[in-house]
Amino acid sequence: MDCTNEQKNEDESEKWLILLSYLIAEQETETRNQLLALQEELQYKNRFFPDNKILKQIDAFVEGPYTILPVGTTLYRSRVISKVDEPIFLNTLRDDINNLFKTPDFDILNGKTELLKLITYLYFNQHDEIVSDDDYQKLLDKYSSNAWWGYSEKESDAPPKGITKAGRINPEGISYLYASGDIRTSALEVRPVISQFVSVAEIKVEKDIKLFDFTANYGQDELKNHSIDSINLSVLSEYFSQPNYGENDLYLATQYISEYIKNIHDDNGTKCFDGLCFRSSLNNDGLNYVLFDTSDNRKYRVCNSKLYKMIDLNGTLEQWLPIDEDNNIIERKLMQLMINKDDESDANDLLKL
Repeated sequence: MDCTNEQKNEDESEKWLILLSYLIAEQETETRNQLLALQEELQYKNRFFPDNKILKQIDAFVEGPYTILPVGTTLYRSRVISKVDEPIFLNTLRDDINNLFKTPDFDILNGKTELLKLITYLYFNQHDEIVSDDDYQKLLDKYSSNAWWGYSEKESDAPPKGITKAGRINPEGISYLYASGDIRTSALEVRPVISQFVSVAEIKVEKDIKLFDFTANYGQDELKNHSIDSINLSVLSEYFSQPNYGENDLYLATQYISEYIKNIHDDNGTKCFDGLCFRSSLNNDGLNYVLFDTSDNRKYRVCNSKLYKMIDLNGTLEQWLPIDEDNNIIERKLMQLMINKDDESDANDLLKL
């Protein structure tokens, strides 16, 4: 008898599980359809006052999960460096490395014949005889400190208002700061090609920042009262993170929802959110942040920029500047010549950097 009741209970549980899965799928489909309808309405029918249910769902999330970025949090903002602009960032380092050598009696920049002479010269001279220890240490000190090795403070900040191109969150002309929670995600978001240099700025949060968090999860107690909201938030999170291959019109819905969120106020007339948090479309483990206020009263500070080289499409980065103990680009370039004395390409690589 007990076995019969147990089997009956298992059958009932399975039925409820199937029904629940069906209801969740139905709700997810409905939310996706509402997002597509909003996108179509904004794109083809009504740009400014769409009549769409999705905004009512946004209102339901106002008291729901959110994220606070506390003072001291570090974010990262990347910009790619074009091949044409590389010399602006690298010529000084290249010249300083070349100046480390005791001057030989030939022109080391005059063609392959002179390059072979340079290789021969290096072959018969030890590293400590070629480079003065004092000069080498001075060069290390010069290139080891935090500074603006990539783009400048102004260039690393949000773009100037009025000339800003439309993005996933911002409409054209409105400037927001896009950043990421880690360096790899930040670099991947600007889509550099292999061997391209990327300027990565470090951003410090100076006042607590409250974000509407598309990645948040409801707790068990909240889930009992907000199960439908949780499903809708999951679909919205997926929508905000989906890849876009350059078609700015496909950002109309995310832009509109973001503007709506930016203008939500509490009972005292204070804006509820300083920005948004959503998952990266290029790194499953990465988080992206958008901060609305880029004025003089903003809650963040751009501290410095570093120079990285993209090694592969998985986001493997090689730090060039500033130099650190784990990746001393000066030492590596010098050692390449000492180890591979008969390799013309390595010597040429040093001269070109």
